[in-house]
Amino acid sequence: MTCSVCQNMAHYIYRITKESGIAYCDKHLPKFLEGRKKAGLLEKTSELKTVVEESMPNIVYASPEPTEEVSVAETPKKRATKKKAE
Repeated sequence: MTCSVCQNMAHYIYRITKESGIAYCDKHLPKFLEGRKKAGLLEKTSELKTVVEESMPNIVYASPEPTEEVSVAETPKKRATKKKAE
């Protein structure tokens, strides 16, 4: 499926009715649909799903815990100085 604006692969389908929809690539997706895209409310094309499934094994997740222990040396707190009244 291609984008309705250009010849690139369409990623999202904006459904106007159950029977009709407009296909958009990521570049030509209208600004008013950005919120729906971020919320996951736009229908995704099968091409986008295939690309996501192929790229998932290549994603490296950061470990939530640090691998090395970091020791923090305690430093004495400085006292605030008071200004003299004139």
